[in-house]
Amino acid sequence: MTDWLATCREAVADAQGVLVDLPTRAEREPVVGTGEGGDETTFVDAEVERVVLALLDDRLEDYTLVSEEIGEVVKGSGRPWLVLDPVDGSLNAKRGLPFACVSIAIASGPAPALSAFTTLRLSRTRSISPKRDSSRWNAA
Repeated sequence: MTDWLATCREAVADAQGVLVDLPTRAEREPVVGTGEGGDETTFVDAEVERVVLALLDDRLEDYTLVSEEIGEVVKGSGRPWLVLDPVDGSLNAKRGLPFACVSIAIASGPAPALSAFTTLRLSRTRSISPKRDSSRWNAA
């Protein structure tokens, strides 16, 4: 069984690595396309999405991912379902402000299994587990 919270935290660590590799606004903000949601995809959005997708490909044999930038990706059976906003707060991330996060929700059936978001600069994770009826900061 997949440890979703650990997977989400690893995705955020990879995303933080992207920010370290792209330290300046000039490196983060070039527009590289239009996302499936219709808004501009910046280089930092695309790179964070790329590293999260690589992590999911490494960890999971089956999933459906719906992401703000690339839209839908189906691998194997298509279960579980994941929703990703690679950089929620792209404008802040481009400017180097600490108010941006990676947002991921996971569902293996009709109800979400876990929803997590982690601030990229402050490394605080908020996880919400409907099955446990809980919501926690930096939960173990």
